[in-house]
Amino acid sequence: MSKPSGRHSPKSSRLLRYLDELEVLAGQPPEHQFGSRLGRLIDLSDSIALADTLRQVSRKQSAAFEVAEDKRGEGLKASFLEVRTSMVAFIARSFVVTTDAAEPAPPFNLPRPSEQIYSDDGFKPYQRFYALHQSEMEMHINRLLVATREQVVNVNPALARVVTLDAALFETLQGYCRKQLAQVSGLLAKRFYCLRDTALKSETQDESRANTDAYLLMSNSWLVPFYREMQNTLLAELDLRLQPLLGLIEACEYEELNQR
Repeated sequence: MSKPSGRHSPKSSRLLRYLDELEVLAGQPPEHQFGSRLGRLIDLSDSIALADTLRQVSRKQSAAFEVAEDKRGEGLKASFLEVRTSMVAFIARSFVVTTDAAEPAPPFNLPRPSEQIYSDDGFKPYQRFYALHQSEMEMHINRLLVATREQVVNVNPALARVVTLDAALFETLQGYCRKQLAQVSGLLAKRFYCLRDTALKSETQDESRANTDAYLLMSNSWLVPFYREMQNTLLAELDLRLQPLLGLIEACEYEELNQR
């Protein structure tokens, strides 16, 4: 793998930094444009909805809340870590390559290499595989986010306001985020075809393609490191998707600490 271009700072998401290392981000706008790009995502109707949300937030009354005796933030953090561990294991299992029919099938089957891999649409099976993982992540994380909001909103007025704003911004930006994350598989496709075409140029005969499955699953083939890169990209995307949820939990922990 080549060195990163340095276009993304250490404070960038793990996903951006990893895609930068794979050199598939050519032509992407620099980070300093983030603020103006975010502003353009919020149209007139979204602005009105957010303004109404802010008015609701300002009317939240502290009299409706009591200091919770339990350490709710700690419980939420434990649930978060349990879900994250489970999702990491789920991703790892789907990349297990086995030829033993007695072995249990992974949750999502990693596509087996075939002659299609050398065609113009050779990445399509892997694109579907990646999209399945994205759908699975979105479903589980959104479910946990809703449950977390229901717990956090009752801690105190400050957190009730945070939850209200979080839900409003999530509704506004969800479509955009989904659209942007859907492009990750397209960026991986660039890497896939680059590795494949580079390997093909170095081949002097077609013997390596006589048994596509066996050859491509050898440790020195170009496909094995691509599997590792795709898995790392999924793990980085998982961390990115979990950041808003983790921020909400940490806000809860902070407020509970200050209440004591």
